[in-house]
Amino acid sequence: MKRGLESPDPVARRLFGGKTKIPRMMPSPSRNKSVAQKSAQILPGAKPTAPQRTQTSKPKPAAQPQRRPLSTTTRTNTRTQPGTKKASNTRVQAQPPPVAVVQTGISMEDYQTLLTRCTNAETKLAQQAAQYQAMQQTSQTLQNTCVELQQHLAVANESKQQLAGQLSVAHEGFSTMKVELTATKQTLDMEKSTSDGLRTQVHELKDKVARQAEIEVLAVQERKRLHNAIQELKGNIRVFARVRGPDQAVNHLEFPDKLDSRQLSIAQTSASVSGVESVKKHPFSFDKVFGPAAAQDEVFSEISQLVQSALDGYRVCVFAYGQTGSGKTFTMEGECQQGDTSNPRRGVIPRAVDQIFEEAERVKELGWEYTLECQFVEIYNEELRDLLADPATYNKGMQSPRGVGKTAPRHEIKIEGDMATVTNITIETVTRSGTVASLLAKASKARATASTQHNDRSSRSHSIFTLRIRGTNEATGQKSEGCLNLIDLAGSERLSSELGRTEEQKKREKEATCINSSLSCLKDVIVALAGKKAHVPYRNSKLTWLLSPCLGGDCKTLMFVNISPDSDKEHVSESLNSLRFATTVNSCEIGTARRKVR
Repeated sequence: MKRGLESPDPVARRLFGGKTKIPRMMPSPSRNKSVAQKSAQILPGAKPTAPQRTQTSKPKPAAQPQRRPLSTTTRTNTRTQPGTKKASNTRVQAQPPPVAVVQTGISMEDYQTLLTRCTNAETKLAQQAAQYQAMQQTSQTLQNTCVELQQHLAVANESKQQLAGQLSVAHEGFSTMKVELTATKQTLDMEKSTSDGLRTQVHELKDKVARQAEIEVLAVQERKRLHNAIQELKGNIRVFARVRGPDQAVNHLEFPDKLDSRQLSIAQTSASVSGVESVKKHPFSFDKVFGPAAAQDEVFSEISQLVQSALDGYRVCVFAYGQTGSGKTFTMEGECQQGDTSNPRRGVIPRAVDQIFEEAERVKELGWEYTLECQFVEIYNEELRDLLADPATYNKGMQSPRGVGKTAPRHEIKIEGDMATVTNITIETVTRSGTVASLLAKASKARATASTQHNDRSSRSHSIFTLRIRGTNEATGQKSEGCLNLIDLAGSERLSSELGRTEEQKKREKEATCINSSLSCLKDVIVALAGKKAHVPYRNSKLTWLLSPCLGGDCKTLMFVNISPDSDKEHVSESLNSLRFATTVNSCEIGTARRKVR
């Protein structure tokens, strides 16, 4: 172990005579006196003196005597005195004599300061030694890390060389693909040029086809417009024929006119006296013919202009004629539920009301306001009945019985100007299209129906739905008053030889008699109008009297003749009678329609 530490402090140098080593252990201030006494014994001529503080002025430097190096320990040999035990050689902690302090005149305070500095220097040296050791460890770690990095770098260089080789191969492949892509692009450009030429030709052909189709449609529309104009100028009743949708194939009916759909041919099979059967075809031509596959919207689209005419102020009459079970009620009413405007099976009545409301809403911006009122009556056994009245009002003894013991109000037909009215009738104000569905449901429950040979629920009365449309334009002061009559005639049916045996059969016989009688009166009226006779027998039937303004007046009239698809002999005979009657109606002139506007 080193005896002392080197100190650059000038005080230490002055104290120890310029020596660079100072003792490690120094005496404490409490033992200065004993140390001084021992120093006087060791150094002859030195007087023990108490430690004194140095003067403010620096003392003159004294001659430096030769000093032996101080050691931290001294070995002392003590002689045994008489009467004492023999002393043993012991190693004791020696206190360095403060000779330099005494000789140089350095104060104990400076000495303590120097001692403190030496202690601090030792502490710093120890810390630096620890830091040095830590730095050596860190250096070793860094060396190891450097070796690992060198190894990784060598591996990376190898990978780099491999990737460089792969990149070179990829460049060669890319060059090849670039050449192929250029060739493919040239080929595509050529094909695109060819395709553009073909596409141009296709567009030209499509344009030609579209123009041709437009020309055909315009031609058909123009033909229809001219035909309708001729019919209106002639005042004829327009007739549409419709075949009910069958459950089986229709072989005895043919529709030779595929473009205009105006012709219908029905084949009738008859047997001679010898039993040989022969087939005879009867051709008919009408304003429009609807086959079995025709939908309700297709049928209504053909009469939508008549509905528009009612809104414009014309009187319009649409009625369905045909044998029992031919689809008259389905054509006029269809399947209608309240609030359901998307049902494709809705009939003419709900669709007509929907169109009127839509058109009335559209012309509001032009200042027109419309009010709609409707009534619904039936003619049962030549009696007028209110289908919108209280269900307990009548007692008909049908499937929908009325109240018993109540007297029904009497209804009479009155012709006021160019419109027929019924007394004591229920008139409903229609504010929205959905109201009509509930009215139709109510009327359907009240209407007289019964089971017949050809229909399980046959209508045994004529029903007339009347919608009066009044419009006012405050901006121009114009007023219009139109009327739409939609009539579902009872089905014609031949009387059975089995009728008359029971009370129920007697009722069916009376109903059939009244129905056939009223239809016969309608035919007489049509024949009289077609022959321009002076007297037209309107009053022979309640039906013809109620329809007299529509048949003989200046309104627009259209008739549906409904045909059954059944091919048995009886149905074919009834279908021929209906078609012949419709042909007579189509030739009837009732005068040119006039708009009622004030």
